[in-house]
Amino acid sequence: MILEKVMFLTRKAYINPITCKGCGSCSVACPVGAITPQHFSKQQIEASLEAAIIKS
Repeated sequence: MILEKVMFLTRKAYINPITCKGCGSCSVACPVGAITPQHFSKQQIEASLEAAIIKS
């Protein structure tokens, strides 16, 4: 679950680097677009997630 990988400190959300797998699903799921993926563009992540959904 995505929220397991998010820590809330001082009323701000932080990605937990220990549990982060770098998949970028948190950036797609963020309702306000506040999470920026470090290694891939949002479009690349969305395409990857869509492909994974189609396969399943």
